[in-house]
Amino acid sequence: MTSRFGRPTAGLFVVCLLLACAQRAHGDGVYVSAYFGEPVAGLDDEVRSSFDRGQSLFVRRWDQSSTAMRNAESCVSCHSVPMPGGSGMSEQALVPTALGETVQRRAPEGHVAEVGPDGVVTRRTPPLFGIGLLEYSRRNNSQKIFGAFAEIDSLEKFVARAFAIELGISSELSCSRSAQNQDYPKSCTPILSRRELEDVVTFVRFLAAPPNRNQTSAIGSKLFSQIGCSSCHVEYRVTSAEAPPALRNKRFAPFTDLQLHDLGGSTARLRTAPLWGLNSYGPPYLHDGSGNSIEDAIAHHGGEAKPARHNFSLLEESDKIELIAFLKSL
Repeated sequence: MTSRFGRPTAGLFVVCLLLACAQRAHGDGVYVSAYFGEPVAGLDDEVRSSFDRGQSLFVRRWDQSSTAMRNAESCVSCHSVPMPGGSGMSEQALVPTALGETVQRRAPEGHVAEVGPDGVVTRRTPPLFGIGLLEYSRRNNSQKIFGAFAEIDSLEKFVARAFAIELGISSELSCSRSAQNQDYPKSCTPILSRRELEDVVTFVRFLAAPPNRNQTSAIGSKLFSQIGCSSCHVEYRVTSAEAPPALRNKRFAPFTDLQLHDLGGSTARLRTAPLWGLNSYGPPYLHDGSGNSIEDAIAHHGGEAKPARHNFSLLEESDKIELIAFLKSL
């Protein structure tokens, strides 16, 4: 039997597979050549030196802090899977007020998180590989794409905010924003220098995209589009001609539209998560780690994604296997 969405013929399967391999070859130099954590190709000596310094700061343990409470002591504490710069799980603690009261922790993206009985909320941190490609494939520089809730329009602000909120490490940039934003420490003396902030931004910006594996299931790729997943998880994007040379005019396949969508329930509107490298980051999946498997993550999709979830449920078991195999190959 076949699903109501149908299967391609054997001949079409071969054609699709060849086309997939050919298409995925685009964007040479922006994918890692072997494994996660490499820089994109084509960096000049100055940028590469900054990248290396930023990498050292990214894995550094920061003993000092501008605040009495923080969530981690290093960037890699939350971005370590499968390599520094990747994903991970983070416990978001409650923050004491100046009056000694305990208030609900605001997640770094600016949304109040549900707090568990132990006073913390767990979230899955987004991987950073290929984020510079996403940065320069935006409609314009003011489009907010950073963070799971896409509330930040600048990679520099994103990194400065992470240092200030997660590590309690203030920079000149975060200190200048502290008077206007309750998420930042009110008593603010820069610990992270301007150059150090720039180096970490360079490291994050020029991290190569996940390994460019060939798509192993042309059937799964077709089903992915047919059931509606590709309406939000758009396969290809292209960087602008104004991007830095190593990221300029690059075609790549992150499987995201970088837009906010309502996934139902009490969850805030979420930015479409890129699917590249999916199988190397989890389980768990989803922004809150509520998906214990890829199938479970699909089942948690509601709101705008409810039709795609329903269509997935109608697939024959063999087609579900093909689709999951496709997702694991990205």
